[in-house]
Amino acid sequence: MQIDFSIIPDTALPEAPFVIYGAGNIGRTIINVLSTKSIPVAAWLDRRAGLPEYCGITPIIPEDANDNTKHLPVIVAVFSPPAECGFSVIEKYLCGLGFAQIYSFEYVFQAGLLGFDSTFMWMAAPAFFRQHKNEIISAEQLFRDEKSRDLFSRLINLRLGADLSILPEPDPLEQQYFDSGIHNLPLQDGFIFADIGAYNGDTIASIIAHKLTPGTIIALEPDQKNFAALQEFVESSTLNNVCHLHMAGAGKNNGVAGFACGCNDASHIEADAQDIIRIIAFDELFSDIPFDFIKMDIEGGEQDALLGMKKIIATRKPALAISLYHRPEDIFSIPLFLNQLNPDYSFYLRNYGEHAMETVLYAINQ
Repeated sequence: MQIDFSIIPDTALPEAPFVIYGAGNIGRTIINVLSTKSIPVAAWLDRRAGLPEYCGITPIIPEDANDNTKHLPVIVAVFSPPAECGFSVIEKYLCGLGFAQIYSFEYVFQAGLLGFDSTFMWMAAPAFFRQHKNEIISAEQLFRDEKSRDLFSRLINLRLGADLSILPEPDPLEQQYFDSGIHNLPLQDGFIFADIGAYNGDTIASIIAHKLTPGTIIALEPDQKNFAALQEFVESSTLNNVCHLHMAGAGKNNGVAGFACGCNDASHIEADAQDIIRIIAFDELFSDIPFDFIKMDIEGGEQDALLGMKKIIATRKPALAISLYHRPEDIFSIPLFLNQLNPDYSFYLRNYGEHAMETVLYAINQ
């Protein structure tokens, strides 16, 4: 598939009131936006029963929606990686209950229909990506295999306004970071691994599940609750003796930063947040460690963390697995940045989640 910068997103959306499907963070965000515009919400749906009210609206299970509600437009406020959260799965389910007008969150956002903030995760107005056309074309040329180039084109076309159906089926989530289809991943016995954004130990659990034998794991997780879960998991695991855990984030320089926590895996660095976390620059603290493989999933902090390990990347040239779905520009700016640091890298792109989430860039020194 070719990138089509001439795509014009559909902007047709029926008039309010709306029905919202999904009582998570996205559903609450949409309700907040609608309330500021005095746009009524006719019903808030979620498959989980007994959820608390928000802004005076109590979620109900879709089966309990009345017939008058089913002819209204539904905004699917779901933006998660599991297969059961795929838009097509939800659309089929709601159609089976008699709902007739169903719109994805991506569609509503990118068409500029409700006036969200300028960006949200990987999404921005299509004009943003047209402004970066030259960089996008340059980034596309870096990818080594046809699968990567095709996926990149589809992801860019989605951002330009194409329908979600343009995306291929995600690869199995259990392959994320240790994908056997990526040529020359350095996973020989004794490899030295950095797990940046270690969460509760899920990537370390994947190492165990793949029966890999690392020599050293340096794991960073700044969220206190997640770090406690990480410690508990590692202490009971077969890799306890090779894991070195740091309750810290990664960044450009050693220091501290504000941190918005309490959101589990969505915790992130935020300048105005009251909580403060330690920040580690790899070039300053770990320059003597010969990393073989570095994984990074840090909710939009990837670029700053890479800036903090420029010397390691340029001199030691470790393999990298970097999340590319937290900021709109990451999909093109991070491959271009890494290519400047190490022109010997070969780049691969894979997607492991619904809604273009869990998109990972692999950089392998060839």
